[in-house]
Amino acid sequence: FDGSEAGLVLGVRFTGNNPVTDISRYHVRLHAHRLKFKKDSFTNGRPEAWTNKYLPAHGREKVAVFSHASKGFLRAKPWNHAPQRAVTIMFWARTTQRNPGTVFSYATRHGDNELLVYNTHKLALYVGQQARNLGFGISDGKWHHVAVTWQSSNGRWVSYLDGRRKSSGQGLRKGFKIRRGGSLVLGQEQDSHGGRFDKNQALKDGGLARLAVFERVLSARQIAQYMRRAFDGSEAGLVLGVRFTGNNPVTDISRYHVRLHAHRLKFKKDSFTNGRPEAWTNKYLPAHGREKVAVFSHASKGFLRAKPWNHAPQRAVTIMFWARTTQRNPGTVFSYATRHGDNELLVYNTHKLALYVGQQARNLGFGISDGKWHHVAVTWQSSNGRWVSYLDGRRKSSGQGLRKGFKIRRGGSLVLGQEQDSHGGRFDKNQALKDGGLARLAVFERVLSARQIAQYMRRAFDGSEAG
Repeated sequence: FDGSEAGLVLGVRFTGNNPVTDISRYHVRLHAHRLKFKKDSFTNGRPEAWTNKYLPAHGREKVAVFSHASKGFLRAKPWNHAPQRAVTIMFWARTTQRNPGTVFSYATRHGDNELLVYNTHKLALYVGQQARNLGFGISDGKWHHVAVTWQSSNGRWVSYLDGRRKSSGQGLRKGFKIRRGGSLVLGQEQDSHGGRFDKNQALKDGGLARLAVFERVLSARQIAQYMRRAFDGSEAGLVLGVRFTGNNPVTDISRYHVRLHAHRLKFKKDSFTNGRPEAWTNKYLPAHGREKVAVFSHASKGFLRAKPWNHAPQRAVTIMFWARTTQRNPGTVFSYATRHGDNELLVYNTHKLALYVGQQARNLGFGISDGKWHHVAVTWQSSNGRWVSYLDGRRKSSGQGLRKGFKIRRGGSLVLGQEQDSHGGRFDKNQALKDGGLARLAVFERVLSARQIAQYMRRAFDGSEAG
């Protein structure tokens, strides 16, 4: 799979020096155009103590710098997970411009002002082409933290400056649903979907840092808290979190980009075929290049963990992966546990695979402990409890009534390679994945068809996959 699959919410591949990479579609890639990124520029050389307290004056974090004749901007197109019925936008900005500069512009084919934060001289919020003035500007050359919220159910909006509430109102596009798949631009105002920038509406003479978008309304207390600290991607409802770091300075750290931490694991190249002339495996898995395999030894204590996993699929699931093992003990590939139960979602026993949902199990009717590489997929649907399993792209077994009506709970602990007997721990060495490897694991929040599973077996995901 390559990231274009509909429903993919977790796509794990092992690449580069830090080999754990999530390439689900929720990891937005923002492309920078004609922008510079500088270190130590948060304070602009001014002794602003309150700013220094909250923003790092040193280290790797940078500011996107918009010059006086700025043609620079950042763009994500399409933006497939724009918030629809509730929004919080927050950012740090500094400017001395007097023209109506634009910080945040989201346009669709239905309208250029679908969601807009406009005019740094006198800020305004647009939702679905309608505007409300926020009652303040930020063109005094100082760093300011700005936040604005909107709720579709009553059209209520609230604005904040430097952590304090400034203005509010009702009736702004009550009942409106923001449409997804449009064009998101930071630093320019779109007069049409994806373009027609006006140089007099560009962000100039300043900088932008730490922009976050939530798909829910944050409270005044939460906004004040987030002003004082940088977000890290674990925040509930964060759909876009932009910070400027590293050599490629544009980084989205929204909650959809899962950070899996590796413990006592090695990652090797060219190990997919294990030296065997398995033509059908070579056809689908890369024998060369940067991609690697997570290697689990005979005495394996290794695992990968994401805790908390705030976007576990809840009412529909597809799990797929490549694995190879010679073990005979009941090794575990995928374990998701919550405080309500250790087997919330589990793929267990490589000798004779089973799927657990909400503590209940179904045997899949096959094992993968023959030392060969196999592609395994399993799906589950809450509405009827139906489950289906696949081996090497072909359907193997199915059934009904597995936890019908159940809703998988979010915020638990996800572990690959060990079985959790409690939330986050109590691993049993006899249930660990051993004597083999794991590659290209993906989780979708929808049920994929047999045809789609066969297609994704043949290619790698890249993060653009829906779901």
